[in-house]
Amino acid sequence: MAVDVRTKGETDTADTGHELDPRHWGNGFATEAMSRLVTFVFEEASLRLLTARAVCRNERSLRVLERLGFERAETIPTGVIPDGTVWPDRYEYHLHG
Repeated sequence: MAVDVRTKGETDTADTGHELDPRHWGNGFATEAMSRLVTFVFEEASLRLLTARAVCRNERSLRVLERLGFERAETIPTGVIPDGTVWPDRYEYHLHG
């Protein structure tokens, strides 16, 4: 299980993400970890906006975000990053603290 949070410069905004080994899907681990991260970000770090992205077809990740109150903000179309990796369509979500 991996969760992370990256602040965006000198702003009160951060980006977060989560990843879980498929062998552990369906046990609530991602929801629990992200819930604790959200609490920390808003209560301890005093940030005001948390953003997250998930691949459009990754229903489990979308459910985790929506369960925690994130709202879909936009669709990011498929793109290629400089190393040649193709990123599929993704949704960006926002959660205001």
